[in-house]
Amino acid sequence: MAGTLQVENLIGPTTGANTNKVVIPAGQTIDASAGTLVPSAGHVIHVEQQKGNNTFTSSGSVWVNSGVYFDYTPKSTTSLIVCQVQVNVWRSPSSAYFGVRVINSGGNTGTKATWGDGYNSTGSISWDTNYQFSYISGTTSQVTHTFQIHPGGGGMWFPNNAPTYSPDSRWVATITEVAQ
Repeated sequence: MAGTLQVENLIGPTTGANTNKVVIPAGQTIDASAGTLVPSAGHVIHVEQQKGNNTFTSSGSVWVNSGVYFDYTPKSTTSLIVCQVQVNVWRSPSSAYFGVRVINSGGNTGTKATWGDGYNSTGSISWDTNYQFSYISGTTSQVTHTFQIHPGGGGMWFPNNAPTYSPDSRWVATITEVAQ
């Protein structure tokens, strides 16, 4: 049998670790001072999608910033940030190996993922590539995610400069924040 609980005011303890909070047994808390629901571990806090139509090309032999970069501001310092990024890539046949990595600035900085074994031994090729990485946020300040490429001396567009017919962008990033 379903029931209804109607409350005009909820008042939590005025001292201690749960000051001004009413703890709900399922692991959820309502913070009376902020009026926010705090998700328990494993629950999604926020999902955001960002897109871009910019292009970038290089044929060098060093790591360079590409045209794929996006910002995200975590809600909690302890959250797991999961990023899935789809990029349209073009590669010339002049050199086989290439590398891709993502560097963060702000919050949990440094290299978050490296894909160093890209390979193309055929003619020029264009394809949609999916990159996934995750990290603990370490901040509630804005984090910038920048994809870098190492073309290995061959021509590489990251993202490709071809017309955008469908989908409506050359790259798409989906950022999911998960409570820990």
